[in-house]
Amino acid sequence: MKLNKFFFKKFFLVCGCLFLALIAIFAIAYTVLNIKWGRDLRCELDKLKASGVPMTIRDIAPPSLPPAKNASVEYQQIFSLMTDGTSSMNNSGGNSMDLKELYTLSHSKKETVDDFENQCSANAVRIREILGKDSFRQIFELCQKAAAKPGMNFNLPYEDGPSLLMPHLSSLREISRLICLKAEMEMLEGQRDKAWETILTGLKLSLHSKTEPLLISQLIYYACSNIYLDFISQNLSRYGIRQDQAEKIVSELAPERTAYAQSMKKAIDGESVCFGGWVFERILSGSLSSSEFCMIAGNKFAGSYFMPLLFLYRPFAKKDYQEYLKIMGGYRAEYNQPYYRTSADSMLNDDEMLLNHLPKYCILTRMIAPSLHGLRLKTAKIETRSQEIRILLALEEYKNLNGAYPEKLALLAPKFLPEIPVSDLTGLPFGYSKGNGGYEISGSASER
Repeated sequence: MKLNKFFFKKFFLVCGCLFLALIAIFAIAYTVLNIKWGRDLRCELDKLKASGVPMTIRDIAPPSLPPAKNASVEYQQIFSLMTDGTSSMNNSGGNSMDLKELYTLSHSKKETVDDFENQCSANAVRIREILGKDSFRQIFELCQKAAAKPGMNFNLPYEDGPSLLMPHLSSLREISRLICLKAEMEMLEGQRDKAWETILTGLKLSLHSKTEPLLISQLIYYACSNIYLDFISQNLSRYGIRQDQAEKIVSELAPERTAYAQSMKKAIDGESVCFGGWVFERILSGSLSSSEFCMIAGNKFAGSYFMPLLFLYRPFAKKDYQEYLKIMGGYRAEYNQPYYRTSADSMLNDDEMLLNHLPKYCILTRMIAPSLHGLRLKTAKIETRSQEIRILLALEEYKNLNGAYPEKLALLAPKFLPEIPVSDLTGLPFGYSKGNGGYEISGSASER
């Protein structure tokens, strides 16, 4: 009996010592990893900051603008007129009944070029009646005022991180559609010059979106730009264009004005700070709430299960953060060169390869790193499309002055274009052939 008692006493003593030893080993390992990975993270952050990469909300937020230079003043009024009156920066509101009817009258399921024109022609009386209402006249007047201003800043609370609301973005796209509808009706009414002035106004408005340093803002910028580029491509050879108007549109589409690649690069930095950086910083500081974690995880029960474990995860979060920064840095670096020079075999072009490359403990990076593998191609396509449209406009300018299209594109420079653009997709000049009173541009999808 005494032997058994002694045995169990010694057994529990040994087990207790082993348990304390394991705790001590864990504490030492935790402390060592926390210090080492914390130092590595600080070095990575310092290196990025020294290279000029934005690392804080202050770094990525657009500069404040006085009302005289800030088009958001007019946009807020436009949004209110376009909706049922509930538009605000917390609620996009619902489209007005007139706006809904306009889209029904001008669009159909086919959505082809001829179909759009046929729809507008068939419903021209009613469309003209709606566009003639006071509310729409005010909208177009406000659009002209907004287009005359150099910037747009809604002073968004970027510090809200993933919960940031941006209801104005959908309204910006609606404005582009509305402006093109107005221009289409002006074309059908024989007011060609007025229609091109309307499109010029729209192009200036679309440039405002490029100043917001978030991916969703840039995608809206691309969408609005494509709406106007489509209109120009579809109507240029059909209706022609006045010389001075062509020059103005060519100027608006100049690479230094559109800056598609540079604005997307800034948006990647903004995404890194406002979303990924926001999440990691709050986890590392211990200030992430249960509801915020549930929002990030996309599971309303995640906070209950995982919040108690976040403290233990902090050393790994520091290493996780480094991997996130490397991925975002890789995406950013793709915009330092033309698309045709980027590697098609890049790990960033394959989501599965990217995830397999990540260490198993990089849980947060797997959750929040955006999938941007198709975005560089999208940027290259719109850059190429924009340059193609500049060539089309320059060809019309040449014809206006010389009575016929040129024999080769080289004749457009330097009078109509500073230099002949090349395709960002291939790095090659656009192909051009003249014939049957028209021409054909190859290297993209346009034919005339």
